[in-house]
Amino acid sequence: MESCRDVMVMVNGSDTGAIMRRLDDGTSADGKKGNTHNYLGKDDADRAKNLATFKEWVGHWTLKRKKDISEDELKKIKAPEK
Repeated sequence: MESCRDVMVMVNGSDTGAIMRRLDDGTSADGKKGNTHNYLGKDDADRAKNLATFKEWVGHWTLKRKKDISEDELKKIKAPEK
């Protein structure tokens, strides 16, 4: 991801949920952490704090793929698509 636009595609665009799946701490789904969760901070406390900030910004944390998300769920995502 090289721009804010790239990030937004993964938050609330054609690849909705992708960034959430990558950053997830494993408490939202099957207990499996996302493949980039460890990059959120230097230790567990730092990662938890940064993930909480990101979740608040997103508004509706979902690990679903775009095709599986309802219109109501999409409306709950606060981060702007554009």
